[in-house]
Amino acid sequence: MDTSLDRESISSYELVVTARDGGSPSLWATATVSMKVADVNDNAPVFAQPEYTVFVKENNLPGSHIFTVCARDADASAECSIHLEVIVDRPLQVFHVEVEVKDINDNSPVFSLKEQRLLISESKQPDSRFPLEGAFDADIEENAVLTYRLSQNEYFSLESPVSSRPTKRLSLILKKPLDREKNAEHKMILTASDGGKPERTGTVQLFVQVLDVNDNDPEFDQLEYKVRLVENAAKEILVIKLNATDRDEGLNGEVTYSLKSIKPSGRPFFTLDGNNGEVRVNGTLDYEENKFYEIEVQATDKGTPPMAGHCIVWVEILDINDNSPQVTVTSLSLPVLEDAQTSTVIALISVSDLDSGVNGQVTCSLTSDVPFKIVSTFKNYYSLVLDSNLDRESVSNYEVVVTAKDGGSPSLWATATVSVEVADVNDNAPVFAQPEYTVFVKENNPPGSHIFTVCARDADAQCSIHLEVIVDRPLQVFHVEVEVKDINDNPPVFPATQKNLLVSETRALDSRFSLEGAWDADVGANSVLTYRLSPNEYFSLEVPTKEEHVKPLELVLKKPLDRELASELLLVLKATDGGKPELSGTVELVITVLDVNDNAPVFDRAIYPVKLLENARNGTLIQPVEK
Repeated sequence: MDTSLDRESISSYELVVTARDGGSPSLWATATVSMKVADVNDNAPVFAQPEYTVFVKENNLPGSHIFTVCARDADASAECSIHLEVIVDRPLQVFHVEVEVKDINDNSPVFSLKEQRLLISESKQPDSRFPLEGAFDADIEENAVLTYRLSQNEYFSLESPVSSRPTKRLSLILKKPLDREKNAEHKMILTASDGGKPERTGTVQLFVQVLDVNDNDPEFDQLEYKVRLVENAAKEILVIKLNATDRDEGLNGEVTYSLKSIKPSGRPFFTLDGNNGEVRVNGTLDYEENKFYEIEVQATDKGTPPMAGHCIVWVEILDINDNSPQVTVTSLSLPVLEDAQTSTVIALISVSDLDSGVNGQVTCSLTSDVPFKIVSTFKNYYSLVLDSNLDRESVSNYEVVVTAKDGGSPSLWATATVSVEVADVNDNAPVFAQPEYTVFVKENNPPGSHIFTVCARDADAQCSIHLEVIVDRPLQVFHVEVEVKDINDNPPVFPATQKNLLVSETRALDSRFSLEGAWDADVGANSVLTYRLSPNEYFSLEVPTKEEHVKPLELVLKKPLDRELASELLLVLKATDGGKPELSGTVELVITVLDVNDNAPVFDRAIYPVKLLENARNGTLIQPVEK
């Protein structure tokens, strides 16, 4: 105690003791000490005035009321007695009178404050106690005995002091966990009733403010968002504005945003503003590369420890017509004999378009005024077939332009040119310049003398035959047939020195891939070609027989591909003619194995032993994990 107490000035004290530790940040707790000052008899009774003069009529009956005096004592004594001296004149007599003042219940219980405010954390456990300041009643004895009751509520009850336990004080008891987010403030009425008849009451308003703790995760408006976005959307265009709310208050309710992952992984096509939750485009989106993106976003509050919430943004990329069709032509029967039958397959045509829907629907057409037509054999596959008779002597070569056009708006197109050479057949007889010649020959010409030259021309293959008739004695006419013999002076030639093939690693065994054969300008046995594929374990070669002259040369898959073992294969296809000596030509086949998602991620270890300090902060790096 630091100074003297006076119950008549202050009858009770509420002392709040705070204990704070030295940590960073510091933690603290409080306790309330309620101290009531007990009375001692240190005050004399005091009359309202120091002297009274009273006139009394004679002949008053005994027991008549003469006069009332009042004395007050500041002490809280159970008894208040006043000692008076009454002096009576004629005859002079002095009477000692003791007047005992009986208390009546004329004072209501009074609280020192109009309202009491309590700050209680929502993390407090049930049965926690919170001291209250009781009421004071100026009456004594039974009239000053107070009982308390609390207005009806679901969270608090009241513990009242009892006379058998003077150390037990008036307290508010928590009977149900608090939740600031449901009810941040509780209002109750505390009523004190005395023991008088009739009883008198006093009330005080109790305000309980619930203090926030970081016990709520940030929550997005939705767990999943679906957004549609056209490919090639401009950089920085807004994809979606996310919003997460935290029911806590202050720093506990402030939210920041971060990207957890973007699938499929690779270049960061999207950015996220950590403050306002705006997701924007950060690169060139290509429908043909990826049709969907999965973006995982985390919202984190600023509480200690921080709490986090998550959501998924599904971005669907919409196709636009930004890819031209691609045309691939595989020549089969070149050159084409001029006596070939109509419907003979000249070449195989395949078309593709990386766009989807109408943008990816391709139609094919040919240049006009050519003796060929296109026949659809399967979706996006066509055959170039002979539509009418050929005549090499009229047209020896056709440049056929194949046009592929998609259904987009505006439409995109591509072309490929097929050079069709018409091969000669011997369907024209030699023709002399004139049907009859008359020649005059001088006699006595020496043997071996030149007499006359005739010329016959053959429309086939631009072959002309010149004959000289030499007449000897006797005059004779000789019929001469000249045959031009072929020599093997032309090697087989492929359309290109290198052929690129794209093959998925999921292609089934016995899948076939058409190849363009070689061509040899020689004729007869010198142009009969045989093919051989370089040794390898994945592919074999299937060569059509003479009866299957319209069937293409095919590469046949005989062993499953695995891009992770071999992403590219280099093969050599060799064509050899039937001449003596034989000549050959080659083409390099470059086979690129396309990847499919057939491998699960693999961590570098199955178990990672880690030691971690207790109470480590949220976000502390535990162990880098590699896969």
